[in-house]
This record gives sequence, C-alpha cells and structure tokens, in this order.
Amino acid sequence: EIEAVLDALAGVARSVATVFRRESGDALIGYVVPTADVEIDPDEVVASVRGLLPSYMVPSRVVVLDELPLNASGKLDRGALPTPVFETDSFRAPRTETQQIVAAVFGEVLGVERVGLDDNFFALGGNSLSATRIVSGLAAQGRLMKLQWMFVDPTPAGLAARIDGAVGISTAGTDVLLPIRTTGSGRPVFCVHPIVGLAWCYVGLAQYIDDRPLYGLQTPALREPDFDPHSLRDIAGRYVDEIRKVAPEGPYDLVGWSLGGALAHEIAVQLQADGADVASLVLIDSYSNAEAVTVEGLDALTSRELLGGIGLDPATIDSQGEESTGIVRAVSRTYGVSVEDAEALVTKLLANANRDMRLAERNEPGIFRGDIDFVTAGHDDRTGERAMSSWFPFVTGRVNNTVVSETHWQMMSPEIFAIVRDALAGKGDSSK
Repeated sequence: EIEAVLDALAGVARSVATVFRRESGDALIGYVVPTADVEIDPDEVVASVRGLLPSYMVPSRVVVLDELPLNASGKLDRGALPTPVFETDSFRAPRTETQQIVAAVFGEVLGVERVGLDDNFFALGGNSLSATRIVSGLAAQGRLMKLQWMFVDPTPAGLAARIDGAVGISTAGTDVLLPIRTTGSGRPVFCVHPIVGLAWCYVGLAQYIDDRPLYGLQTPALREPDFDPHSLRDIAGRYVDEIRKVAPEGPYDLVGWSLGGALAHEIAVQLQADGADVASLVLIDSYSNAEAVTVEGLDALTSRELLGGIGLDPATIDSQGEESTGIVRAVSRTYGVSVEDAEALVTKLLANANRDMRLAERNEPGIFRGDIDFVTAGHDDRTGERAMSSWFPFVTGRVNNTVVSETHWQMMSPEIFAIVRDALAGKGDSSK
C-alpha cells in the first residue's frame, strides 16, 4: 500500500518500502528511483505521502537511488539496500537546559549524533519501546514526563515545554480512566488493562490510530483502598460507568489484552444490555476463564513478564541487586515516581492481580452479539486455537483470529498494534 502511493507520485519510476532494523528500534524507510531527468527531493516525497497515508504508514526517511539493487535472478535484493542516515537536514539548536537534555537523550537512545529542537522522535527512527527509554533517560537527568507526551508532541522543543510546565506528574497515570489521547474527530477507543491492572501498555497504540481519542481503563484499587469487587462483572460495571462519562452514547470500540479481554467482553455485554451499539471488540490472547494468565500463579512471573504487562521495555531493568529491586527502579525511572512510590505501586499491582485471578476462576461470561477480532500468541499455543476457541460459546458471530509469533507477555508490540488498528478499521482476518 505504501509502495503504491510512492509509485503514484510524480517523478517516481519505482519504489520499495521496507522496515530497517536497528538497535534503537525499527524504522519504516522508502526507497525511490526517479524517472529519467527528474530530480527528487526526499522531504517533498515524505510530505506528499503524509497527506495521503496515516502517520504510521509514512516513512521515517526516503532515500533516492539511481536504481534498485537486484540479485542474480533479477529480483529485488532487500539486503543490498543502503543504510539510511537518521538525521535531519534542517537544524535548530536546543537553547534551554531542558531542551539540551531532551536532545541529548534522544541522541543517546537513537544513536543520532546531532538532534535539533524540531526533530521528530519517530522520524529519527524511534518507536513505542524506545520511547520508554527516553522517559527513563530523562528521569535520570531530573526531568520527569508522561510517556503519552511522546505520541502527542515528540520533539525536543515540544517535550521540553511540557516538562518545564508539568505539575504533580508523580501522581499521574493511576486514575481509573487513563487519557492516552483526548483529541480526534473519530469516536474514542477504550483499552482494558491486563492482569497487572495498568493500561500504560497501550500508549504505543496511539502511534497507529490516527485522529481518534484513546483511553485506558485501569484498576480502581490503585486509588480506592476500599474497592472490593466480587466478580469480573462488578469490575466491568465500574468501567462501563467510566466509559459513559466520556462517550454517553455508542457505537463503542473496545480492546482488551489478557484478563482485559475477559473484562472487555463483559463490558460489551453490559453495554449491549443497555441498548448500546458495540462496533468492535478486539481481544488479545485472552481466555474466557482463569487461563487468561498463562503462568501458574503470579509468583512465577519474571521481570520481563511483569514489565511487559505494565508497558515497559525489559532493558530498563538494571542488573544490580535483586530482580524485584530492579523492577521497582525501572518503574521509578521510567514513570518519574520516587522509589518508595514505585515499590508501593508494584505491591498494589501484584495484590490486585492475585485478587483478579481468583475472580477470573469464577467468571461466567455473558453472550456478546456480534463478531470478535482475536490475536493469538502463537509462541505459547502452536495450535493457534485454544484461546480464541474458548470464546465460541459466548459470541453469536465470528471469531476472526490472527496468530503472531509472540509470547503472551510480548503482545504489546508494533506488529500487534498494527493488527488492532486493522481490526478497528474492519479489516480483521477470518478463521471461524
């Protein structure tokens, strides 16, 4: 689809779009060959594509070639495509101390020598995982920011202005309704937390969904000590109330990963019972019963799994001390909270997960009237059917399944975000 748009541009004879993999993260690159006697400006190509495709399909860089490399069979040799240069042509030097710190952290994480005030993090090759490293790096420099800012104003100038004007950031991010993005002309998308109780893991989805508000739903237990639900149905009912505050009327679009899938399904059932229209229900490696968590008891969770459920890159854990200490330090650095607050947060999350596991064991799903778009963690389930088939008795329509080569705790990756985007656009693959 990207190549078709590039090929249709004036002066382009042939094009290739590919993902360039680098240590700091993957970047989408376009290579174009101009027609005879035509000089192509890469920046103008990017600007033209930006007006024709959503942001997640716009190449970070366009490289102009005299010809595309071919192998002995005359086919494209992708391995011979030249390495793109990740730096901008125009440069406005950072001036304030915060601007200089943000630019320096950009350069360190992305491997770019010179970063200017107007350089876009994602255009430099960043992605949702490396964004968490930016937040962590800034926290180490005494500059605290919200991860979702990276998907709203991802330049040193924009981030520095937000950081210098931030107030009370240490308490942000644990409300029941997490506003990942509040603007957009389309209807909002609501994403339900996995077993750990936080919806921070969905922040990266904002990069893939254009012009639509995006909200996460998180456990009330973090802010309300007396919150004591007796079933998943009780929790879902509370989330319905929160959703109605933002969108009193449907249609509604719901996404849930792990336990969040069971909760999203119950939310959809309750909304339909109230006469509302649920346009889409996307479940990510979720079971209709207690198997929503694919490990035997939460004591078996590794640091990678816990951080994956929160939305952090495991690389943020330092190698010194106990694993639990490393998790606390990673949460502290990345989300700009004190070590004491991070430790209290992790303790609450584990207690919440244990409680919700017990509720999941007794879960009795209702019937959802419609289709479900499903994503299966194929690394854990070679059949690709166990999780999705558990929903067959609880849906009147189809279960459209996509299998990916990931584990249950690695399901917040760019590949999955792209699948969710397609499902919300009504393009899910069918398997039932």
